[in-house]
Amino acid sequence: MSVLERDVVLTGKDGGQSTIDFPITRLANLEDSAEVKETPAEGDFLPIVDGADGGQMKKTPLSAILGPAAAALAAAQEAQSAAGGAASTANAAAQAAQDAKTMAEGRATMEQVNAAIAAAVLDSWEGSY
Repeated sequence: MSVLERDVVLTGKDGGQSTIDFPITRLANLEDSAEVKETPAEGDFLPIVDGADGGQMKKTPLSAILGPAAAALAAAQEAQSAAGGAASTANAAAQAAQDAKTMAEGRATMEQVNAAIAAAVLDSWEGSY
């Protein structure tokens, strides 16, 4: 037996008005009620609306989308590895210098805050605790 693909439309009444109800498999109805699949698998498809074909709903293999992205990621990782440890060492040294600068600025800010608190306490001190 072959599988037929058809758009099924249900009609009904809602408060006296005629309605056209599309099944949940229509893309417009999937936005809020679709089950989330955290880890797509090989052979999965994504629904699309084909604007070049009058808005017909179609499916696109996930591999067609992820394939080029995966290839680009692999190429970028290979290029980064080829650059060697020198770039990594330079980046680590630059980050360490930035961290030291940030810590020094933070320490200076804390000293200013502490001085301001001490001055406020001294200004309001009445001679006994």
